[in-house]
Amino acid sequence: MTMQIQDFGQLLDTHGADPARWPQHLRAAALALRDRDPAARAAWREAARLDALLRDRPPETAGDRLRAARVVAASMARIRAETARHEAGPAARLWQEWRWLFARPVGLGLAGMVLAGWFAGQGLLPLPPRGDPVLDLLLTEPLSLFEEDVS
Repeated sequence: MTMQIQDFGQLLDTHGADPARWPQHLRAAALALRDRDPAARAAWREAARLDALLRDRPPETAGDRLRAARVVAASMARIRAETARHEAGPAARLWQEWRWLFARPVGLGLAGMVLAGWFAGQGLLPLPPRGDPVLDLLLTEPLSLFEEDVS
């Protein structure tokens, strides 16, 4: 039986670089490929380096496991929240997207200005009555900051 380089790479990914861990029926073909093919030898050396790194790693402590559990729990909570947000109705999604606006006074002021502008644009806000001197001045005489009075 002959082995291809792709099969050898899969064997290394699955079982590592130690031939003692390789399945018995593949061991002879894998060793023959490693001995004759430079690419297979390079892949075997990389797998051996990875095995050495994993073997020489310091043992896991309870703090490491606790930290990993916290990271996983926080990630899962974020995924659940995103999923719930996407599964919510349109009104709930709209509220979730825009709730930051009402969370701070600046956002509330901005929302008020937007609404006032909309109402003014629709003509729903009452204008001061005619006869108001400031309004009469604004409506009759255009003012400019850049022109001099030449009268």
